[in-house]
Amino acid sequence: MYDQKNWKWTNPDTQEEYDLKHMQGFMHEFEVMLAKDGDKTIVKARVNFSNHCFSATAKEGDDPRWVISKEKKKGDICEERVFCPIRWEFSKRLPGILQELAYKNCLEGGSGEILYRQEDASSQGQHDGWYICIRMSYRKGQLELWVRSAHWRPNRPADIRSHGARRFCVLLSNYLKSKVASP
Repeated sequence: MYDQKNWKWTNPDTQEEYDLKHMQGFMHEFEVMLAKDGDKTIVKARVNFSNHCFSATAKEGDDPRWVISKEKKKGDICEERVFCPIRWEFSKRLPGILQELAYKNCLEGGSGEILYRQEDASSQGQHDGWYICIRMSYRKGQLELWVRSAHWRPNRPADIRSHGARRFCVLLSNYLKSKVASP
């Protein structure tokens, strides 16, 4: 049972409870340079997490009691999400990863609003590992980082831009410059 109000999921077979309080959104500050010769600016960001950080797409044969949500997709397709203990275990690290993101390398997605952070590659330069998909948005003077998903994969996501990884603070600075300069 997924108890959103109390931030927990209970295994219907064992009654074991999985705490999800670490998935509550929070405010965090990042330092960025918005002008080439300027001082660093503190930017406050709201960090939120999707249930995709601790759930997976239901497959045929999955126990329907493990379904935590049903999401409408394009073409009236309904995707069921089931609780995933493996993703949940990794999700406990997400708040700390986001708080320490400023000088970590990230990959830019096809749109400048999507970033990927790779964790736990099998060795340096490898593309396997946990990928954290983050969407940035800036509206009405408020920056939001929406962690859309976190899942292990053997390769990079298909929509990575061709250039290499860059520090999050540089990607954030470029993103904010484009938003602040826009009407």
